Amino acid sequence: MEIYQYDPEGRQLPKLKFRKQLGRYEYDFVAGGRVSASLHKESDLGAVDVFGGNKYLYVLMKAGKLKKQRNIMVLDWKGNPVKLLIGKKHITCFTIDEKEKRGYCIIRDPEDKLVSFSL
Repeated sequence: MEIYQYDPEGRQLPKLKFRKQLGRYEYDFVAGGRVSASLHKESDLGAVDVFGGNKYLYVLMKAGKLKKQRNIMVLDWKGNPVKLLIGKKHITCFTIDEKEKRGYCIIRDPEDKLVSFSL
C-alpha cells in the first residue's frame, strides 16, 4: 500500500508519504522482462478493497487463516493504525460514510446481503 500527496494544480509529481507491504508475495519473472506477483499462500494479510475517506483510510483485509472472515483496518493518512473493525462475515466490498459514522458492505451469507454497521 502506498499513500501519495498530490499537487492540486498538477505542477509537481506526486510525493510518496507512506509505504507498507500488506502481505507476502511470490514473484514470477517472465521472458521479456515482465514480472507478476501473487499473494503467498501462507500470508496472513492481504488487502481486498480500499476506501479513502476525508479522515481515514479503510482497508478490507483477509482475516488470516479464516477464509470466510474479513476485517476492516482503519489507518490515518500517515499510515498509522487507528483501529481494527472485526468482521464476522465474508465481506466482499464496502463503503464508508464518515459524516454519518456508518459503513455499508455486501456480505456473502451464503447469499449476498447489503448490511450497515456503526463506526
